Amino acid sequence: MASCAALAAMLINGEGVTKDPARARPLAEKSCAAGVLRGCNALALLLERGEGGAKDEPRALELYRRACDGGEPRGCANLAGVHLNGKLGMPRDPAAAAQFYEMACTAGIASACTSAGSLHVPGQGASEDYALAATLFRKACEGGDLDGCNGLGTSYARGAGVPQDNARAIELFRRACEGGKGSGCKGLGDMYQGGSGVPADPVQATKYYERSCDLGYSGGCAYQGNALVNGSGVRKDRARGVSLLRKGCRDKYAWACNKLRDLGEAP
Repeated sequence: MASCAALAAMLINGEGVTKDPARARPLAEKSCAAGVLRGCNALALLLERGEGGAKDEPRALELYRRACDGGEPRGCANLAGVHLNGKLGMPRDPAAAAQFYEMACTAGIASACTSAGSLHVPGQGASEDYALAATLFRKACEGGDLDGCNGLGTSYARGAGVPQDNARAIELFRRACEGGKGSGCKGLGDMYQGGSGVPADPVQATKYYERSCDLGYSGGCAYQGNALVNGSGVRKDRARGVSLLRKGCRDKYAWACNKLRDLGEAP
């Protein structure tokens, strides 16, 4: 039955096989009925999304809880998402989400460590604890999650929960960037822009902002747009710069919206 649960998960996510929720659903049902908690988590995903059959949010919540209570870390991670986003009839509760992410992190889900760490940064809703956030980011990064490496890089760049260390921050940002994370490229751009741990170099900064944007990170797009509008490290191109600033503004970078207004442009 464990193999049925594993195959169901692959079919849900399209990992190594063609995505096929309709085929995944009976496999998940069968394995969950046999007590395989990974199958219960897979079935909960399908029930939450209404894939491969009817949507059933109360049952999805029940199965996430069963999976997590039984020690299935994916169930805990998904239950955390329920609490973080206020889904399946539950109120939004970042503090509860952090607890469930930490449970999944302890059980070896590296991405859950990153999510937990992010919630302990001030303003994110859980208890504010920079040191704990940095510890969780480090565990995520050591587990191979590049978003965790980026988070740890930010901790070192700011001296938040760890001693400030620009060289270490650059190393971590570079690892994330080279691994395809736009947030890491944006972090590298900031280091070159501000001359933090490296000589100030607007040309290099703009190259990293552009790479960040190309990887789909809207914060990088906003900073690239600002550079294009100002001609900082790149030939001035107001039209393209405004377009990129709008992208950042749409994705809730308030400073990009303010920059557009300063330019006399609609956000």
